[in-house]
Amino acid sequence: MELDETTKQLFACWYQIGKENEDFLIRFFSFYLCLNVLMARLSEKETDREMICWVKRNGNILDKAYRLATRNHSFQKATKSLIDLCPVKAVGRQQNKELTMVDLNDFNSLVDVLYRIRCNLFHGKKNMMNERDKRLIETAIPILDGWMEHIQSLINQNSHNS
Repeated sequence: MELDETTKQLFACWYQIGKENEDFLIRFFSFYLCLNVLMARLSEKETDREMICWVKRNGNILDKAYRLATRNHSFQKATKSLIDLCPVKAVGRQQNKELTMVDLNDFNSLVDVLYRIRCNLFHGKKNMMNERDKRLIETAIPILDGWMEHIQSLINQNSHNS
């Protein structure tokens, strides 16, 4: 599916905010919003859960960019760190459900883990005084950044080819 100009602009705006900001929470939110913009626009789904399921079932720009990002040493290192920090526990209704990743190629689990970190943070369950919670967020940033960087490159590439 081709991205419309509004989606490209929203993505670029949030990506730039994430790149320019030093605050780790703003960086995490900005990069996650890049991902969310694309999931919402590409999937045309209503809920976060539907969007996540769609991303995991459909080969698309998100999957392609992730595969490109996995070639980068910094991305690999950050993903390994996130794997080492797993499992990531749920809060609320799914409190007993833990998410984990097996390896760098575990795209579906990575999507779930990043979403879980986002949910726990958005719903007030991450504590910045807790070193592990802070490390989870800080570790997710270079993963999201590297992933979004490749998406931005693919968007630019497609725009030039059009």
